[in-house]
Amino acid sequence: LGVVEEHFWRALCQAVGADEPRLADARFATEAGRREHGDELSAVLGELFLRDDAQAWVSRLAAHDVPVQRVLPLAEAMSTPQLVTRGRVQTHEGQRHMTFPVVWDGRPAARVRRNPPALGSDGSAWPA
Repeated sequence: LGVVEEHFWRALCQAVGADEPRLADARFATEAGRREHGDELSAVLGELFLRDDAQAWVSRLAAHDVPVQRVLPLAEAMSTPQLVTRGRVQTHEGQRHMTFPVVWDGRPAARVRRNPPALGSDGSAWPA
């Protein structure tokens, strides 16, 4: 959920206001108020979003131009056209990696030089 501008806040309230009247609380009327009462706002939104599944919320909010995207599991994220097209997924010695998402002078700022060591390969036990 990327409600970082006032018009996105209004769009969120329009999308869910009927289901969550607490968003109309005066404490949340301004950006400063939402920051000051962020814990309370997070609790209200958390309760709201538990009422339906992620895809239903993404569809509903996106239809109101609210910036929203489901957090993807790593394997699924690495298959998205945007990451693949932008070269954010690299294969090194048979392992796929997602690279650091910064571009410098038109080139990726990072590249995969080696795979991580296998779990336990250093002889240490994994903490229980």
